Amino acid sequence: MKGKRTIWQLGFKFIALGLVGVLLSLGSYLLSPDKVLATNSLDANREPPQVMAFVQKGQTNYDEGRFSEAVELYERAVREYEAGGYILNQALVLSNLSLAYRELGLGQKAENAIAKSLSLLELQSDADTTVQFKVRARVWNAKGSLLLATKEAEEALNAWREAETSYRQAGDPLGALGCQINQAQALQVLGLYRKAENLLNEIQQYLKDISEDIPEKYRFIEIAALHNIGNLLRQKGYFQEARETLQESLELAKRFYLRHEAGKILISLGNMERAQRSKLMLSAYRARQQQKYAEAESWEEKAKEPTKAALDFYKRAAKQKNLSPQTFLEARLNYLSLLVETIGEGRKNAENRQAENREAQNREREAQNTEAENLWRSVRNELKYLPPGRNAVYARVNLAKTLVCLREKKAHCLRQEERSDSLLSAKTLKRSSFRDAIALFEQASAQALKLQDDRALSYALGNLGRLYEEMGDWQNAKRYTQQALSLANIIQGRDIAYQWQWQFGRLLSREKNMEGAMSAYSQAIQDLDTLRGDLANLNRDRQLDFRDEVEPVYRRTLDLLLQPEPGESQPSQKNLKEARDVFESLQVAELDDFFLDGCSPVRSNDIDDILDNYDPSAAVIHAILLEDRLAVILRLPKDKHLYYYESRQKKHKVQETLNKLKQYFFTGNPGYTPDIKEETQKLYKWLSLQYIEQKLQQKQNYETLAFVLDRPLQNIPIAVLSDDLENDKEEKYFLEKDYIVALAPAIKLLNTQVPVETEIFQESKVFTGGVGEAQNIGGIPFQAIEKLREELEGIGKFFLTDSPLLNQEFTKNNIEVKLGAENFPIVHIKTHGQFSSDPEETYIVAYRDLIRSRELDGLVKSGGQGQVSTIELLVLSACETAQGDDRASLGLAGVAVRAGARSTLSTLWIAQDDPTTQLMLKFYEELSKPNMTKARALHNAQIWVLNQYKIPYFWAPYILVGNWL
Repeated sequence: MKGKRTIWQLGFKFIALGLVGVLLSLGSYLLSPDKVLATNSLDANREPPQVMAFVQKGQTNYDEGRFSEAVELYERAVREYEAGGYILNQALVLSNLSLAYRELGLGQKAENAIAKSLSLLELQSDADTTVQFKVRARVWNAKGSLLLATKEAEEALNAWREAETSYRQAGDPLGALGCQINQAQALQVLGLYRKAENLLNEIQQYLKDISEDIPEKYRFIEIAALHNIGNLLRQKGYFQEARETLQESLELAKRFYLRHEAGKILISLGNMERAQRSKLMLSAYRARQQQKYAEAESWEEKAKEPTKAALDFYKRAAKQKNLSPQTFLEARLNYLSLLVETIGEGRKNAENRQAENREAQNREREAQNTEAENLWRSVRNELKYLPPGRNAVYARVNLAKTLVCLREKKAHCLRQEERSDSLLSAKTLKRSSFRDAIALFEQASAQALKLQDDRALSYALGNLGRLYEEMGDWQNAKRYTQQALSLANIIQGRDIAYQWQWQFGRLLSREKNMEGAMSAYSQAIQDLDTLRGDLANLNRDRQLDFRDEVEPVYRRTLDLLLQPEPGESQPSQKNLKEARDVFESLQVAELDDFFLDGCSPVRSNDIDDILDNYDPSAAVIHAILLEDRLAVILRLPKDKHLYYYESRQKKHKVQETLNKLKQYFFTGNPGYTPDIKEETQKLYKWLSLQYIEQKLQQKQNYETLAFVLDRPLQNIPIAVLSDDLENDKEEKYFLEKDYIVALAPAIKLLNTQVPVETEIFQESKVFTGGVGEAQNIGGIPFQAIEKLREELEGIGKFFLTDSPLLNQEFTKNNIEVKLGAENFPIVHIKTHGQFSSDPEETYIVAYRDLIRSRELDGLVKSGGQGQVSTIELLVLSACETAQGDDRASLGLAGVAVRAGARSTLSTLWIAQDDPTTQLMLKFYEELSKPNMTKARALHNAQIWVLNQYKIPYFWAPYILVGNWL
């Protein structure tokens, strides 16, 4: 039993939060109740045997997802311990009880239970024995779990540090190690990636150092630690590191014949490959959206390898001996759902492939279909061996969803997406295939009801309602959706409530109850805003979730809000304000999804208040690209009345123009053809800039025009647009109209602290560095930058600079050391770099290395004297957005927001080195002038370059993101 104690001291037993998902294995990891003292008495000679039995049975119920039964038994044990004066046992079981309460959505009871547990420990504070320290450690472990579940990551981090200290006081370094793994998760949630990475590296190194000294019977501790580290790395998108760590864990499990552990690790490896596959298929989807079919096929071809690998891992997992029914079924369900997904995607994509390949592909899909048909029936029979509990409920629901997809041969059926038609006809209710799916949903609902598990019941009923919605059975769809929503609200399960709100809104919209639909959509948005980072942290194995199940909620809400009021030609002021808020929330949610967390620093939710206090002279334009129109909301300085304009242009038409412009600028062709001129004029018109200019002319007190643009619109600089629509007079770019243009990812993300004055700028050093040598890193060629030294040394004419980090000196370590030694209000980096919608493809080039987005975040935030300081301006010269990626600007916005800089100046494409250097030096010359804002300094520098190089290719790529003062 001693080995059992150690693993639970370590705290490596994790459970899924039970979020909506396709796979049993999805979810964020939090600690389950501690078994150690639950199953082994603190004083076995005195403790009543029946109380021990209560606790043991409660633990079994918890592990199997029977939380109501676990609560009942834990509560009885607490009463018995209290009556008998077993204070430490009472404190420990109370901590277990708090976690069971949490699973049932009883947040206040959970908080009360853990608070009482801690207060009991205070009564024993004088008895600092080994047992006392162990109990205290486990209670703080549970406290950390509860805090992280309620998004109090910093408090959770402190709780796990308390637990770590207590484990060390108890002489249990391995228990302390488990707490460190939990701390790493909290650090990631807080966005402190570099600290989390360093901590995980320390843990892995420690495990290697003690590996030879670990007795064989305790090897499962090392294996469990590596397994959980691998899962954390996978959740955060570090696939290569996750693969290596999981493989190391698997080799140990095989070496010591721990087959059940090996099975679970193989499932994790399958999930990792599946996540990579989803990422590639998402790129294929976006390419098809842009009608780039050859590129889409290339992505799909690349996805075949991780697809095959994932299926193989799941199959190997199911073949392991000594698996629990739950692990065996998890492997089988994961295999089946991925198999069905590939069948559906293959059928959809076959229409776009060459005819000569179709016959072979059809044979392959037919074989896959036969395998899937046999497997789902086998899995249905195996469900009877799964102990009743939440996992069994989810297994039935997930099998039902997979079955519907199999019958319809669609990859992602029953996802929460807006549809103008019904996927299925009402007649399909009579077909046996859907009777089987409905039966599984109903069995899951009945089991959840018997378990008194409102969360599981909401999950089952909501998905049943979704199926009826697709079938066109609106009455049953509405009935089950309302029931699911009511249950989700009771337990405050916002992560599932927002889906049922959206589902309910669609049903009300079909009934033409637009007021009710709008109310449902608005509540869904509120739930999403409340969740924020949870969506990014809880379900990272499914890369398509944001596109399919989050973004459409915002888009549909915006579409309804921007409809004209009955009898009017415009939306109401109330709806315009709400639409602006929803759009800003979408911008923030996209950044959270990009970084896989919820740490984008929202300063305030009152946009008008931010603008009035930060820059009363700024006019702000929000441009929103919907399916059938480009909507624009204008807010003039010191005027809370919002003005609305729209261009009735289909989204794909706008994207065609954006793609043409991007293709022109990114090919490096300095010519400016009439066709390109026409496209810039179209965009000027669609953004309603002619009407906005008329409004601005009525206002004499504006200084800056700040744009919050929908993601695709961010790829083209506003400065290059032209209004010469009807005559042959000399063209006039937007830049030449003396509008000071700035971009903001979202107004609510602005750091509105008082900007550093020019005099302080000039008294402080500017950090400079970069790589000018030609390099080839990982097969990616980077050309030489000839003007590197000239640009970096030229900055010293206007600002105080230190010795630059050039070429071989420009390394991660040197950057971190230098930025950590003192504070730099300006950081100027001239090196190649790329911004992409993929954080792993967003990087700047160091010497023989790439610094990716999260690493750059940590480096720039280093701060002097160990303190994180605010960087006033981050300049990334010679970077570009990824070609062919219509959301590449997300990478630039992400770096701008997360680097901690108030403003970021960078380029959308790489212009020639000479004009770039000239512009940068002119920018610093302008910035050094008294009372000069960063936005105006850039504007003046661009005008200066325009007078020398008339072609936009040379002067247009430079954009300022963030604070413009």
